[in-house]
Amino acid sequence: MQVRKICRDCKKVLDYLAISEVIETMEDLVQFVRDLSPCLSKVCQDVDQRRRDLLNPYQRDNLGQHLEQVHIDFMWFFLLPPHTVLSPYIF
Repeated sequence: MQVRKICRDCKKVLDYLAISEVIETMEDLVQFVRDLSPCLSKVCQDVDQRRRDLLNPYQRDNLGQHLEQVHIDFMWFFLLPPHTVLSPYIF
């Protein structure tokens, strides 16, 4: 997997995250998560595959830790009760 392609896909995810600022209803949130999940999952898989190709063990482990943090942060969306206001300092 080319790093440039992974970067483009990450940029798409970041651009889509901007939509979260205008979510007003639970239906909007459900649609947002439905749309984001496949794309984020693909990016995570691509990054993990690329991580395994890295020769430097420090960089490989560091990227793995960051990838794990992305998984944990995304799980917050599924674990929090509806209408929970999140502090920007949680993530």
